[in-house]
Amino acid sequence: MGKETRLDVVVADLPDGVDPGELAQKDPERLALAVKNAQSFLGFRERALAAGDMRTVEGRAKPPNTHSISLPSTPTRSCVTNT
Repeated sequence: MGKETRLDVVVADLPDGVDPGELAQKDPERLALAVKNAQSFLGFRERALAAGDMRTVEGRAKPPNTHSISLPSTPTRSCVTNT
């Protein structure tokens, strides 16, 4: 049988337009604080959906304005931790 792996996905609040690698070089303390204060993906999703307009079909279908989420194609040690 294959090895089981647990993955906890969290969302860190980073400055708009700043790459996490760039932030790690320019302001590592800010990146560390963002990662420390990261929220669960489900909590983020719940707040993002609550911010949308649920009164209309269009509002329910359209995702609210939130920060985009981009994940590296191959996780790196700096963005993945085991719990």
